[in-house]
Amino acid sequence: MRKVSTIITNEEQLKNPVVVYSIIAQWMREAGEDLIDTNENFINGEDILDWMLNKNIVTKEKYDYIIENDETWIQDLLLGYETGLLNGECNFPSNNKAYQIISEYISESKELREKFIYYFCTSFNEDNGDESRGGMSGSYDAEDGYPICTHILEYDLETNTMTKEVWLRQKWNADISFTDEYNYLKEMSFEETDRLSEELDN
Repeated sequence: MRKVSTIITNEEQLKNPVVVYSIIAQWMREAGEDLIDTNENFINGEDILDWMLNKNIVTKEKYDYIIENDETWIQDLLLGYETGLLNGECNFPSNNKAYQIISEYISESKELREKFIYYFCTSFNEDNGDESRGGMSGSYDAEDGYPICTHILEYDLETNTMTKEVWLRQKWNADISFTDEYNYLKEMSFEETDRLSEELDN
């Protein structure tokens, strides 16, 4: 069994976007749901779009198009429910690229890091005895009381666990660290991930 490297308990640890990405990816794997679908108000689409423009992740032309077509709702903007930054698709690796961007965005904001810790990295006992917060339930908690998604494995912080080419070909069978996945996605543009989504679907 792989060793846990650290348990994420405070917002300072989220300054590393790979850690944010790891938590999100593990959350979705455990919950079997899309984090943004379940917690759609967590990220403001217009705010992250402005941030992406300032970081040169999107062009001014694309920015204006999204604004004019009212595609700033987070699902439309990043997850391909309409067009936004994707071609209406919510598939690998486009969906993964969206979460790489979201992770970087969260890591740079103290307010969002604190909000993320509250919603996804702690458990909450409701009056009826059920534990839930951010779409997680008690069944996703580890024995130590922290959500399973906050337990970062040593392996997931390693690099060069798999080449990008092999990862793209074998995504669903691949054993790749979250660090490598994040870094590969960061190298790719939305256009590239969108094109690959179409190619891998055919």
